[in-house]
Amino acid sequence: MFSVIQDLTPNLKANTGHYYLIVLNLKAERFEVMDSLRREGDKGLQADYRAIIGSIKNMWARNYSQSKFNISKYRTLHIPTPMQSTTFDCGYFMLKFIEYWNGRMMMPFQPADMTFIQGVCFFRRP
Repeated sequence: MFSVIQDLTPNLKANTGHYYLIVLNLKAERFEVMDSLRREGDKGLQADYRAIIGSIKNMWARNYSQSKFNISKYRTLHIPTPMQSTTFDCGYFMLKFIEYWNGRMMMPFQPADMTFIQGVCFFRRP
């Protein structure tokens, strides 16, 4: 799993600082993209994940050329996920994707669950 924070680029400034998830699923022989803000077909998301997945494939070929897995032909699948209703919960959603993705399906969770994880992240002991 690769947690991604979308980089600052001139034509994507509106999404700078946005978290989403890329999974290299060796068993299913594919890459999986999970984003709580943008849906499948979003041009900005596609450009970003294609660049990152291209780099992963390049590094894999360089460092794991003897591996039994040849990821160079793996396709990319956009996994349907719950969508955020704010502009600032993407990091929490990405953590939930990591927790609830089992490699075949996204276990159900609700956007309302973010309140709990926010409380856990911001809890401070005296």
